[in-house]
Amino acid sequence: MRAFTLLVALLLTVSAVAFLATAPPAQAATTNLSGLLIESAGSTSAFGGGDYRFIQFGNDSAFGVVWGNATHANNIYVVAIKARYLGVGQAYWANGTQLVTNQPIKVYTIYAAQLQNLTEYRDNTNDGVANYTRTYNATSGSWSNYAFTGDVGYKFVNLSTNWVPSPVTRTTGSTYRTWSFSLNATNLAYYNITTKRKLPGTPPVVNYTFHLNASLVRDTNVSVPQWNVTVSRVLGHDVITNVVQMQDLVLASVKTIHYDLKWDQFISGWTYDNRDNNPALRRLLLEVGTVVANYVPPAVVAGWNLLVHRQGDDGTATYETAAGNETADNSTGAYTSPHVFKSPNLDFGGNWTHIARFLWASNDTVDGANSTVLGQVEGGWRFSYADARGLYYGFVLLVGLNYVGGGTIVHDPTVSVDAMTDLEFVPASTPPSNPTPQPPPAGYGALVVGLVILVVLVLVALALVVRSRRKQEPPMPPAQPPVPPQP
Repeated sequence: MRAFTLLVALLLTVSAVAFLATAPPAQAATTNLSGLLIESAGSTSAFGGGDYRFIQFGNDSAFGVVWGNATHANNIYVVAIKARYLGVGQAYWANGTQLVTNQPIKVYTIYAAQLQNLTEYRDNTNDGVANYTRTYNATSGSWSNYAFTGDVGYKFVNLSTNWVPSPVTRTTGSTYRTWSFSLNATNLAYYNITTKRKLPGTPPVVNYTFHLNASLVRDTNVSVPQWNVTVSRVLGHDVITNVVQMQDLVLASVKTIHYDLKWDQFISGWTYDNRDNNPALRRLLLEVGTVVANYVPPAVVAGWNLLVHRQGDDGTATYETAAGNETADNSTGAYTSPHVFKSPNLDFGGNWTHIARFLWASNDTVDGANSTVLGQVEGGWRFSYADARGLYYGFVLLVGLNYVGGGTIVHDPTVSVDAMTDLEFVPASTPPSNPTPQPPPAGYGALVVGLVILVVLVLVALALVVRSRRKQEPPMPPAQPPVPPQP
């Protein structure tokens, strides 16, 4: 696989799961709109090339799967692209004339989980996890070699290959729709854990059956945060001179999308190394490379820290270990030993908004018997890429799921995402002039200023996006999203 670069197509976004609300949104009524969801499928150059199947709502929603085909050998990716809302802004000139009305403030984020390698090791420590380290190189966009400590690694199968899809089974329920299909791996091979030299042996049968569930509803009487921004002309430049939180804005409605993608993982016929001769200590590790990256428009790159990073909303992975709750992000680096998950889930989000959740069953079926599945994470590494379109900024994680070695292994992880989109404003909610803002809640102070100081710049950037969207509707999935780290 090629070096990791992020060229996210901005227009393919979905709205965020949560607003910066100071209280839970009130919902007076919910209307099911799942019939408006659209299935999109075909071939793409995205994520290194291959085929895709996505579920979308207009051009504001993207969630699905990308996989390698006969032309472009590639991994499988579970992808969500969304816009996380940080509130609604009302911008005024100093004389009280309204400059911008009811402008949503968004942070565009992409989440991608790459099914990377299957690795055989002997669990000498008998703790159920792979005691090894790998480090991400942000310059080359690749991972270092395996360095096992205590345990012994033997070989791995790179899941970048030709995946053959099955026909799709479509189901429509009263409140949801489901798309089910399988991907069967071909041309797999074993590679030495150290030299990466190709090894003999009958490769395993690897199959993933995906169940993509989606629902879309309209919620009414939803309250969202609202910000009053005063703009003055100083020495020929527009300068924000005051920012205050206003009373929450009641919307006429928003549309809420829920996606979850469950896959049934089937691994059979692994040829174990003849040195791995203690069945009780045989293990297989599924490595999942995870990317969380935010798009920052060119007009606001210089102030990214003020808008999002300073508020802790540029993205963090949160998980539970025996020592308590822990986090990983772009400042974490490599752990000296893997952190083992106590709970079978990994949440991605910021202080105020949510991105996605990766979860898995805590047990699997190995040769017909139940066994425990333990998850681990190797660390978090900074990722950034800049070009004329703006800055792409976030972090990379290397996550692993550990299976007892056997002839047949069956397991079912899941990725879930919630999103809001299509804010509909109540006509009477638009203020006719610069109102007297309410004082912010105690403790906001500089926090609020840091959050919305770049509102006007964001509005300019989003206006450019709207104009570009009118000119050309983008393909699905994004034409230039990330190419993954090299295994």
